[in-house]
Parts: sequence; C-alpha cells; structure tokens
Amino acid sequence: MRQTLFLIPDEWLASFALPLWLVLCVIALVIQARRFGWGKEAAGMIWVFVFGAIVVGFVLPRIGINVSDPTDPSKTLSGLPIRGFGLMFLLATVAGVGLATRRARQMGVEPDEILGLAFAMFITGIIGARVYYVVQYWEQFQTDDLVTTVTRIVNTTQGGIVVYGALIGSLLAAVVTCWRRRLPMLAIADLIMPAMLIGLSIGRIGCFMNGCCYGGVCDWPVAVQFPCRPVYADAGQLTPPYDKQLDTGQLIGLTTRVDVGGEDWREVLKVEGQSLGERAEIQVGDRMRRVRNAPGLYQLEIKSDAQGPSRLFEMPLLELPPRSNPVHPTQLYSSINALLLCFFLWFYYPFRYGDGEVFGMGLCLYAIARFLLELIRDDEPGQLNTELTTAQLTSLMMFVLGTGLVAWSRLRRPFRALPLDKSPLSETVSPSPN
Repeated sequence: MRQTLFLIPDEWLASFALPLWLVLCVIALVIQARRFGWGKEAAGMIWVFVFGAIVVGFVLPRIGINVSDPTDPSKTLSGLPIRGFGLMFLLATVAGVGLATRRARQMGVEPDEILGLAFAMFITGIIGARVYYVVQYWEQFQTDDLVTTVTRIVNTTQGGIVVYGALIGSLLAAVVTCWRRRLPMLAIADLIMPAMLIGLSIGRIGCFMNGCCYGGVCDWPVAVQFPCRPVYADAGQLTPPYDKQLDTGQLIGLTTRVDVGGEDWREVLKVEGQSLGERAEIQVGDRMRRVRNAPGLYQLEIKSDAQGPSRLFEMPLLELPPRSNPVHPTQLYSSINALLLCFFLWFYYPFRYGDGEVFGMGLCLYAIARFLLELIRDDEPGQLNTELTTAQLTSLMMFVLGTGLVAWSRLRRPFRALPLDKSPLSETVSPSPN
C-alpha cells in the first residue's frame, strides 16, 4: 500500500507553486484567444484562474503535514501530501468521463451535456460518499467540540468515503440535471453506467493503496500483508488492517469475539501456542480490550473475571510483527469485478431492449457481487441486530431497484431514446435494437 506517494516541500510551495500557476494561466489564455478569440469563454476562465491562484498561493501552503522521514525516523518532513487514493480518484473521474463522452458521440448526444452532467455528479457524489461514511461511522467523528467534529468530517485526505454513498449522491444529481436539460433520464443512465463502473474499478485501486476496505484473514495464495505504518505517517498512525488486528488480538495469536458486556471488551476464544498472547499469559475465557493512551505502545487491559480487577499488558510496537496477518485483497477483487461488469455492459449496450435495462442490470450485478464480497471483508460490523452490514442492506435495496428497472424495460413496448435524431426526444422511438 502507499497512502502518500510523495510530499511537496513547503519551500517549493512558497517559492515556485504560485509563479508556475500564473505562467500556466497565461499560456492557457493565449491558446484560448488564438483559437477561439477573446469572448465570454476566455473571460470566464479568468475567474477560474483567480480562484486557483488563491488556492495555490494561500490554501495549499497551510494544509501541509509534519511526518517522520521514511529513511530517517529521527527527522521530520513538512509539506503537502500527494495521496495515492486522491490520484486514483482523479484518474477514475477522467476515465469515466472519457468513456461516457465516447458513447455519447456515438448516440448523438453533445459531449458538453456529458461534461456538465459529470461535473454535477462528481460534486454530489463526493458529498454523498462522505455523508454515507460519516453516518456509518459517526462515533469516529462525534466530539464535544463542534469545530473539531466539523474538521474531522471535512477531512477526506486519507479516504473515508463509501461507494454506495457516491452512487446515491451522483444519481440524485443526474436526475436533476437530466430534468433541467430535458434529457431522457433512463437512456442517459444506460449510457453512463459502464463509465461509472470503470471509475469504480480504478478507484478501488486507490482503496488498496490507502489500506481501507480490507478483507479478513486468509491463507490464499493471493493474500496480502499490510505494513505496520504507512510511508510518510505520524508516529502513532497505523495501517487500517494492522490496527484492526491489534484491536481484535489477531496479531498476537488470539481469536476473540465481541463481549456481550460491551465497552469494547472482547472474549478470548483461543490462544495460539508460542504466540505473543501466550507470552502475555492470556487464557481462554479472559476478556481483553485495547488501550490507546500511549503512542508507540501496544497496551491490553485483561480481565480473568468479568467482575474482578484487570491487569495491563504492554509492549512497544517495534516488538510486534512488522506486517499484518495475510488478508483478502478485497479492494482488488472489487476492482476486477467492476472492470468485468464495465466490459460486459459496454458491449451489451447496443443490444438493450429498452431504456433503463443496462442501468438496472448494472445495479443488479453489482449488488450481488458486493453482497458476496462483504462476506470476506473485515472492516464493518453487522447492523440492526443482524449479521448484515450496511453495504449488504443497501445491496438488497439496489438489487430490488435494478430488478424492477430491467423488468419494466422488458415488459413495456420497446423504447429507446438514443441515438438522437432530428425529431424531438419524446418522439424518438426505436421499435427494435440497432
């Protein structure tokens, strides 16, 4: 994994970033003026450049981080982090827009319509993905200080977004945009579904680089091990799978389950021989919970009797294994799944029976795959007093919605609003597939 690809030093941001931005803006304006003349488009670009100058000159230098040097932990580096997750998210957006634009040209839809739609879906998709995550993990954000809570909510530099939230948010934007521009909603949904899947496929690689959305422990040949700490990380920051295995005791040879008594206690079901857990004299039936008040130390509070006193076991993190136990690379499973669905729906699109079929089929197939994938993921507990995760419950609803769309498109009279011709959209009917 690689949460942070590299740091842009503070010195570079202060000395070179703003002049470089201004030079690029001048070049862009000259090209625009020479090709299309000086009009409203060129004038409108100035406001974008001014906003960018404010961000580059005043915002970016103030959101840097201080981390230890990977080559020399005794030194501290300061700068703007370039996250692997963010880079893959950007590539996913570009690939999705490019694929949708290509199909739009084939169907007689102006690329500008797709670009406007993509922008609206991008913004609301990010908001929806973050809101979904915050609601799902509210205990991580809630504090007594409102400013701290809001800061945690808006800080997405290390991930913290959910695919289903992005889907819900972007679909709301698509409905509103299509309604305002009088575009056929279901036909546009069919057109952009493969593009959304290619974006998801690339975005999941970002999840792998970030270490989130990880799977459970396994011994498969494709299993991966995550390092203890990310590169360019604070001293107390651990990778998500490693951190979870410390919480559950898996990394020291324990098999545990959540104790019905609550308060983060876990009941020990098994202790592996010659493990760190055995060295800590932890017995089957004990209760344990992790204490997090000492950076650099792994501390467990252990009780042999639920009502009796507890004892503390601790060791430096440096004495623990350098990597997590092998886990399923569920991020890569999801990436491959989305890529295969993209190819399937892209080539199936010309044979669709009616509007909404491709989109509904995509919802159904992805919901099935995601429901099954959750069985081997290890980053989310069950909800509503069931073993079903939030994603599985959402998958069930998406499956019902997708099935309804496919059935509706198949049972009614064949209607396909695309490709467009010179007739009004409402009158563009194709009685049979092209």
